[in-house]
Amino acid sequence: MFTIWAGIDIGKEHHHCVAPDARGERRLSRRVGNDEPELLELIRDVLALADQGEVLWAMDTNRGSAALLIGLLLESGQSMTYLTGRTVHRASAGYRGQSKTDAKDAHVIADQARMRQDLGRLRPGDKVAVDLRVSPVAAWTSSTAAVGRSTGCANNSSRSSRPWSAPCPAKAEDPSPS
Repeated sequence: MFTIWAGIDIGKEHHHCVAPDARGERRLSRRVGNDEPELLELIRDVLALADQGEVLWAMDTNRGSAALLIGLLLESGQSMTYLTGRTVHRASAGYRGQSKTDAKDAHVIADQARMRQDLGRLRPGDKVAVDLRVSPVAAWTSSTAAVGRSTGCANNSSRSSRPWSAPCPAKAEDPSPS
């Protein structure tokens, strides 16, 4: 049974975590750097809040900048889920406060994970989870390359600043004789 829901608004260099309890009362709100020592400290602090209960970690992405955090959570055997950015954006309209902030988004993510039962979980056997356990950098590379393959590839002769652009694969020669 979950006693704490840790909602994390993922950023490139920093994340913001808000952790409410079962009544929805905010027990923690903190900005953390996207580096291992700070993330490990956050994990320890949130687990201490749970006081022998379980934590459900919820985030607004499951790749890219979240790779290190997801890898550390998997290594710790933690339960995780994610909400799409669109879901967070739409849910935000129902919460007080007009401005969009990382703290508000983290609160919305945590609260939605606390209230909703229809969110998919990232489990240790999932392909993304296995890739992240092996190497967060390799998983990020493979997931962004997959996006590039699904959206089209960058021309080998042009340079793209978009990290999801993957070079077009070389065409295989036809082995049959002419």
